[in-house]
Amino acid sequence: MLDKPLEEAIALPRAVVERLRRSSGQQLAMLDRLLDSHALEVGAAALHCEAVGLSELVGAVVSDFQPALTQNEATVELQLAEDLPPVAADPLQLRRVLENLLTNALKHNPPGLTIAVRTHRTATHVHGEVIDDGVGLEDGEALFERYVRGKGSRYRAGLGLGLYLCRQIVEAHGGQIGADSRPGAGARFWFTLPLTDG
Repeated sequence: MLDKPLEEAIALPRAVVERLRRSSGQQLAMLDRLLDSHALEVGAAALHCEAVGLSELVGAVVSDFQPALTQNEATVELQLAEDLPPVAADPLQLRRVLENLLTNALKHNPPGLTIAVRTHRTATHVHGEVIDDGVGLEDGEALFERYVRGKGSRYRAGLGLGLYLCRQIVEAHGGQIGADSRPGAGARFWFTLPLTDG
């Protein structure tokens, strides 16, 4: 490709160029996930924590996610607690968790999905939930292991690191993450983050 005249390169059909661009972007994203996963695993990834309002962050992520929701004919119902105290967290990493959970719901279900995104608190933690009315899960907690991909995915691309990375991020914040589901009855992904003292 590099030794061909520029005119030949420019003459490549637009669809081929777009396919190459999309493919290289997917490969770069997978490499980023692999590197991030390793960095979290060995404790080399520093969290840049600040006071984060979980409900506000969820609202912002869902708003940014609207094009993907529209493309998949999905609707989101927000049930966000307004009185949540802030948590000490890295907002960029928490955003990755939320984006991963929303992407996961879209990837593993047919179009027309309804997703409920909820936040609430207990005495010691704030909680986030992403609940869908889709096909459900068969893999349960195994989904949070490295290189495990859900059986119902409509997409073949991916390394099976998304939920594993979510688990690493949440656990690095001192929280927990899990999933509840019955095949054919939708899925609920949840995570908790500890409240700071004082």
